[in-house]
Amino acid sequence: MELMEGLLTRRSVRRYTDKPVSERDIIEIIRAGMYAPSARNQQVWDFLVITDKKLLKELSARLETAPMAKNAAFAVLVCADAEREKSEGYWEQDCGACIENMMLAPCQRESVPFGSESIPEKNVSVPSKKCLICPTRSVPIP
Repeated sequence: MELMEGLLTRRSVRRYTDKPVSERDIIEIIRAGMYAPSARNQQVWDFLVITDKKLLKELSARLETAPMAKNAAFAVLVCADAEREKSEGYWEQDCGACIENMMLAPCQRESVPFGSESIPEKNVSVPSKKCLICPTRSVPIP
């Protein structure tokens, strides 16, 4: 798919099938996010990939704006590490560009692309911290 076609046809999706997403596809999506521009190349983002159905349900229950997360094949929680910030005040913009890249990445698939949804949320408490490795200096982006 050409870039403009992907930009113009990308849609937010809140209903998901039960079809699994391959680890390779998830890695490609994260990789697309890592190639996003950032102020002074600061790349303050950290990623938490959640594939465990129990954790997705728990995350869905904790996030007011994400009831659909419980039915997703996976979720990516994008966090920002303020200590890596070289240019103060740009991390939200940088992470936003990162998320946009990740949302556009499935559009380039030759097979049927899968949908995504950006869920802005402040003050996220990550469920079952024992089960997830959460960067201690990182905070979820608003």
